[in-house]
Amino acid sequence: MRTKTRRLATTVAASALLAGGLGYLATPAMAYTEKCTSSQDTTIGTPGTNVSVHIKLCIVDSGGYHQAVANGTFSGGGGTTDKFDNFDLKVRVERYDSVYDTYTCDFTNMINNNSSSAFSCGWAVSGSSLNYGWSADGAVNYDINLDGLGGKTWNLTGTPTIY
Repeated sequence: MRTKTRRLATTVAASALLAGGLGYLATPAMAYTEKCTSSQDTTIGTPGTNVSVHIKLCIVDSGGYHQAVANGTFSGGGGTTDKFDNFDLKVRVERYDSVYDTYTCDFTNMINNNSSSAFSCGWAVSGSSLNYGWSADGAVNYDINLDGLGGKTWNLTGTPTIY
């Protein structure tokens, strides 16, 4: 069931893009709403150059499906030594702070092997027919290579609520 929900949500999202972008869906019967945070930024001290990360978190409501999406960029990656042992971005779909779905994207290799790039993580989907109170939340769990301090968490600020 979860796979079907994700496939349908992906199809709905792709249809929205084809119909004119993320902010508008041409069919009046399928309302589209998106609420996002401003860019959330941090710089992490890593071997070699520091890594700067910028993430924008969004909740998307389209046709009764609610999806958490995180889009971001990083710079300062790559180099002769790995920056991270682990760099995971977790997104959550929530309704009144109750978690309906989560999804984790692993960007460890991307950051360790590229000086800069854009990335996206957005598979947390709820197919609930319940209206009102939907938001997205997320966190980055990372472990800096060679620092001996273990993992750390950067909690992202959640999106505004869709009412």
